[in-house]
Amino acid sequence: MRLAMLKELVCTFFIIISLSLFAQKDSTSHRLYGVPYMTHYEPSDYNAHRQNWAIIQDEKGIIYVGNSSGLLTFDGITWRLYETPNKTTVRSLGKDPNGRIYYGAQGDFGYLDNDHTGELKFMSLTNSLPKLSNELKDIWSIHYFEGRVYVQSLGHILSFNPDEIEGDSVATTLNYESIDTKEEVNGVSIIDNDLYFWVYRKGIMTFENDEAKPIYGGKGILQKEVLRVLPFQNSDELFICTLSNGFFAYDGTAVRRHIVSEKLENLLATNRIYDIQRLSDGTLALSTNKAGLLIINEQGQILQEINKSLGLLSNNILGSYIDSQGGLWLATSQGVSRIETPSPLQCFGVESQLEGRVKDFKVHKGELYIASNLGVYKMASDSVSTRFQKVSDITDNVFSLESNGDKLMAAFPYLGTFEFENNEALKIIDKEVPVKVKASRFDPNIVFIGSGGNSYGFAILRKVENKWEPIYVYPKVKEQIREIEEEAPGVVWLGTRNNGYLRLEIPDLKSGSLDQGQINSQDTLQIIQQRYTKQDTTTVFRSRLYYINNKVEFATSVGLRKIDSITGQLVLDDRLHPRLADTTVTVNIIREAIDKSLWIYTNATENSIVKLVPENDQYTWQEVPELNRTIGTTFISLFSDPHNTDRLYLGKLDGLITYNSKIKRPYGAKYHALIRQVLIEEDSLVYSGNWLDDQKIRQPDTYNYSRKAISFSYASTSYDMPEKTQYQYALEGYDDNWSDWSVKNKKEYTNLPGGDYTFKVRAKNIYGIESEIGEFAFSIKPPWYLSFVAYMMYSISVVAGFLLILLYRENIMRKRQRIELTKMENKLLKTEIEYKKKDLSDFAINISQNQQWNNYLLSKMEEIKEAKGRKKGAALVDLEREIKEKNNVMASNINFQKRIDVLSNEFYNSLLQRYPDLSKTELKLCSLIRLSLDNHDIATLQNVDISSVYTSRYRLRKKLNMTSDTDLDAFLKGF
Repeated sequence: MRLAMLKELVCTFFIIISLSLFAQKDSTSHRLYGVPYMTHYEPSDYNAHRQNWAIIQDEKGIIYVGNSSGLLTFDGITWRLYETPNKTTVRSLGKDPNGRIYYGAQGDFGYLDNDHTGELKFMSLTNSLPKLSNELKDIWSIHYFEGRVYVQSLGHILSFNPDEIEGDSVATTLNYESIDTKEEVNGVSIIDNDLYFWVYRKGIMTFENDEAKPIYGGKGILQKEVLRVLPFQNSDELFICTLSNGFFAYDGTAVRRHIVSEKLENLLATNRIYDIQRLSDGTLALSTNKAGLLIINEQGQILQEINKSLGLLSNNILGSYIDSQGGLWLATSQGVSRIETPSPLQCFGVESQLEGRVKDFKVHKGELYIASNLGVYKMASDSVSTRFQKVSDITDNVFSLESNGDKLMAAFPYLGTFEFENNEALKIIDKEVPVKVKASRFDPNIVFIGSGGNSYGFAILRKVENKWEPIYVYPKVKEQIREIEEEAPGVVWLGTRNNGYLRLEIPDLKSGSLDQGQINSQDTLQIIQQRYTKQDTTTVFRSRLYYINNKVEFATSVGLRKIDSITGQLVLDDRLHPRLADTTVTVNIIREAIDKSLWIYTNATENSIVKLVPENDQYTWQEVPELNRTIGTTFISLFSDPHNTDRLYLGKLDGLITYNSKIKRPYGAKYHALIRQVLIEEDSLVYSGNWLDDQKIRQPDTYNYSRKAISFSYASTSYDMPEKTQYQYALEGYDDNWSDWSVKNKKEYTNLPGGDYTFKVRAKNIYGIESEIGEFAFSIKPPWYLSFVAYMMYSISVVAGFLLILLYRENIMRKRQRIELTKMENKLLKTEIEYKKKDLSDFAINISQNQQWNNYLLSKMEEIKEAKGRKKGAALVDLEREIKEKNNVMASNINFQKRIDVLSNEFYNSLLQRYPDLSKTELKLCSLIRLSLDNHDIATLQNVDISSVYTSRYRLRKKLNMTSDTDLDAFLKGF
């Protein structure tokens, strides 16, 4: 136990020494200068002259470039060219606080405006010039100062109040005019409340009470053409940059030469400075005519050289501009470039003498060493530059580096395992394909070797008398071993290429037998191994091992894993973070920083790299937006700076990228999504996308209805990887929701109905920042058949048609009613005739009966006449009695029939609704039958014989459409 503790203390001592040495070499204040991210636009991209002079950005983020062919605009997607009124070169651009853009050309200056369709137009102000002694030639600079715009040519300084501009006229003041053509004017600069400019043979001048006066003590710079005057950051002096005579300083009393480094002095001896910009970190960006871009500090040291050898389009830079997102735009003689500087990301490759794929990092004796497929490199950095030196002459694939005491070890798969000292490489083992070299965590005299060969997987090196003795164990571990981590003395984990993990227990390591020389060969070395793999996967199972927080972490292609203590199987592990415990997540690399935070390379985040920050025994998931700039880059290795927790090294296929979180860029700066073009029917341009004055509200246009498309093109003014910017759109008045995010920048609609619409678009850049919303309001006239007048006509027509239909229907109804009435009248008439016929028949029967009765009476009278005596009297009495009975029967019959009619009125109505052809006699018969009177009673009541009743009942059944098996009495009682 004491021996193990001693070994651990020794190991810790070496680590501390290594870190302290590295700290001396690489202090936290030191910047690594590689190659920043750059985007280049060649003449073939913007279809104009190769030569560019000036750059500026408007309030919405659109870039304007002064070009020899005119004026270029760029919105992140599309370049456009506009020719000046006199078709000359645009030399300068300026802007006032209201966002108005001014241009300066050859013999012309003015401002930019737009027409009602959003088409950009030039508004020249040269008609407002006062009388000049010398011809106005090229306009070289435009500046805004204390409420006025100053325009500078080589012989003039003019100014005007921008608030007094009316169309193409403004009151212009001549502030300064050269006496002759040799008295050139240059170097207009605004510092605090002063405007400075330089005049040949007069020096630096300023205005006092509107009069141009030279500054005191500036005689030493009378003939040295001043390009720009800037304030020093840490003093009250002024920093003076000249075109071709270096730098000077002015303390308010005298001008003195500003001493710079010898390297910069030599460069300036053969180069001109065309422009200078102060970057956000305080450094200065010099645009030169032959040396490209130089980044220097105020002490005159060159920090970074960006020129054609690093991919710049040209070393001749004529102008520069810093945009709202911190990007530095360069107007060159061969195109336009944008450089992301200062930036937390710097790239290193062949330009820094670093070649090949970077596969591993290691700090050894305070120096950073890098393994690539072309050998071992060492980072050599001083205070202002970063470069790489090749270690030894071996140019071969290196998979792994390890620092062990005072020696650096490297695994060359095709050459063997080497040890480096003073740039000399000594082979210590040449067995098959070593890909991993790992020093023991507990014993500095033990080193483990992992092999990429199928028959030889694992070996142990033992140091005896400063020499390494290999103990081969390949017969026992026949796997391709890519990863090695030592969990405890005698417990070693191996990560195979695609077959899971092996846990080795080596008792001799635990007991110290190896260190004591008791083991001489693999035959006597005990190894107990157990395999762990994911059983239910058909995919390639990548197995990586990392020692984090004193325990081994298992990173796989199907999530972060751990060994289940019960089942002994590999299961998902959410101890670092739940998002990593997912079978769809690949955990490639885990690196622990000195503050115990973790850098993880995984597909669980869009930019592939995430930081886990420890908080209360847990980790917080922290996205790093700046690293989104690396989206699409494949990383092979990661390394956290062991001294500077803010620095991360990312090994890639062709070099490395460094990330320094202390360097900030305004990646979250506000930007705009803009509607850049609106077309109707694919060829009719109705809006050109330029609306320069936000004070003027664009009135919505109205377009005639068309079944063809109206299409919108849009862009955003975020210039870091604009091709990755995503867009959402919605047509208010038509779409219910925003669309899905997409990199497409066009949308068209067809068959839009008439109405009022607003097309809206917003963008999301690579940092996840959403833009301001761009809008385009318009109206569509409905087709003539859907217009208001048409609808009025339709309404009138509908009402008229409705009325006509009503009249027609009423007329039909009336006709039908007349026909029905006629039919009913005819029917009633027919019925009445039938009734009359029946009445006549009944009347005839009555007459016949009465005639019979009369004949009976006459016969009786004859009998009475012939009778005599008492027989005659008795006969008269009998006759009188018969007449009275006859009268009583007739009266009762009449009363009975009347009562029957009254009581059966509702019955008659119901019966007539279904059988309207029934006569009154038949109705009466029905009522008598309904009363359950038999045929004899009915015959008596109707004063007919019984045969007539049978006949009437038969006829009645036929009229009622009754079958022979239907009971007439029951049928009639149903009414």
